[in-house]
Amino acid sequence: MNVDAFVCFHPVSMCELYMPFNRSIIIISSTCYELSRFEPQQWNKLNENLKKISQDPKNIIAANNLYDAEYIRYFTGINVTLLPSFCNYTNTDYNPTREEFLLVPIHKYSDSTNHPAIIHIPYQVSIMSLFEQYRMNIPLLVPSLDLLTKWHYEYSVVNEKTWDQILNGIRSKISRIKGILTNVLDPNNDLNCISIRYWLNFSDFYQWPHIIYYESIDDLIEKLISTDFRMISKKK
Repeated sequence: MNVDAFVCFHPVSMCELYMPFNRSIIIISSTCYELSRFEPQQWNKLNENLKKISQDPKNIIAANNLYDAEYIRYFTGINVTLLPSFCNYTNTDYNPTREEFLLVPIHKYSDSTNHPAIIHIPYQVSIMSLFEQYRMNIPLLVPSLDLLTKWHYEYSVVNEKTWDQILNGIRSKISRIKGILTNVLDPNNDLNCISIRYWLNFSDFYQWPHIIYYESIDDLIEKLISTDFRMISKKK
């Protein structure tokens, strides 16, 4: 069997299996890339291999969101290509026929498009359903950066931001290895409000136009009442 390229998504560490074959390697990271390489020795070895891969022009190291692009750059110094997920497979578009707003759990695509808007309290910095909803032109309401920083600092709202939170239920103060960018705060420090805000700013929902931000619950209610959601949808 002839192979031209290997594509690695999740986990990124799978790419190490394909290095001996001397074929193009395309890596697209979608969440903190050290999955399955948590021990410092393993993580540092992964970083060495990613640097080797990045130095060959036939290879590509990318991320589907800015947070993970910056996260990899922080630990490796590699300038990662940003390749956002297209998500043009939903086969439905915004067509509100109901009055209720969705406070998102998981819904069918066709059901999601029937509501005026979707309210998000993000549990992660990059969420595939957000790509899908944005592609379907659904108006989205998200906490402002200041509000989400406050909520995460006080209540750990973005509870899948770090692997320590996901796997161990603890809020870390430091990464298990040091970053390359010494002038940037540690992305895995969830006990420092400045670090939290700096890194949350790279989240998908702070990169895209026409997302509606609320500063408080009262502000959210006011925006639900006063916003022309059909007009917002047409702008996307």
